Amino acid sequence: MGKGQYLSEVLMRVPFFLKPPRSGAVTTPRHVHDFISLVDIAPTLLDAAGIAAPADTNGRTLAPFWNEQHPAHGDPTWATHRETCYFEAQGVRGLRWQNWKLITYRERHYGELYDLAADPHETRNLWDTAAHLATKVVLLQKLTDALLALEPQIHTPWNHGAPAI
Repeated sequence: MGKGQYLSEVLMRVPFFLKPPRSGAVTTPRHVHDFISLVDIAPTLLDAAGIAAPADTNGRTLAPFWNEQHPAHGDPTWATHRETCYFEAQGVRGLRWQNWKLITYRERHYGELYDLAADPHETRNLWDTAAHLATKVVLLQKLTDALLALEPQIHTPWNHGAPAI
């Protein structure tokens, strides 16, 4: 409650510890830098219990981490690799992609854009810089995609007989 409505890296990127569910399972401890989200907890617990997650679940199972199947960080061939990480607070939405972070505010014409490789402490807001306009546009599109992915999935065709879009 006291941290405020901020999406700073120190508040969003927190450690997540995962222990294999099977007793006697031998795994090598490791530090992985992939994006995970709270929405991954339910599919992971269901997987550990041997239950399939619903098809429209936004999260992904983290079982590859304990099954020793996890490839190198950022490997796009891993089926559950997350390219982006969406996060929110009241009236604030944000997205991480590669070394970039974008933060937007409801009903505001300003936002925040950080190159975390060059500025890991988020001290230089690049939102209004012309040199970073293309990156901002890419991140705004990725944020829009993340928000649309949160919509409930309706599997009823709305226009029978119409060609697929």
